[in-house]
Amino acid sequence: MGDPNRRLLITVLAGWAGFISVGVILRQAIAIPPVTIVIDRSYCEPQSWQIVADRYQGLYEQHQKRQIQIESVILFSDLGEEILDTPLDPSAVEQLRTYGRQDPDKQQALQQRLEQALSNPSAQIELLSCPVP
Repeated sequence: MGDPNRRLLITVLAGWAGFISVGVILRQAIAIPPVTIVIDRSYCEPQSWQIVADRYQGLYEQHQKRQIQIESVILFSDLGEEILDTPLDPSAVEQLRTYGRQDPDKQQALQQRLEQALSNPSAQIELLSCPVP
């Protein structure tokens, strides 16, 4: 009939393998969409910057509720860019200083570079910039 300890070990290992397989399948089935947030820090009037901060807060709340996954935040202006691997607190975005001029060419080049670099086809890029009057 065989060794009972061996049968028990095989049963336990098979159970764990099944459990892990179901976990992987569920994770793929209900995957949280990854998002890269690009924030244009070009000069913006305070009341207009509040619109940017409010949009970011909405995305951050979705991240907290696990409706999206913020993979990175990129801050850029005509003077350069900064890539953050962890999401900023919404109050930090509200307090960011804006400077420089909007550069549509740089914005477009950055967005194209990001789209090419994304390995996950379901990944999204959210661009937050000051509304143009």
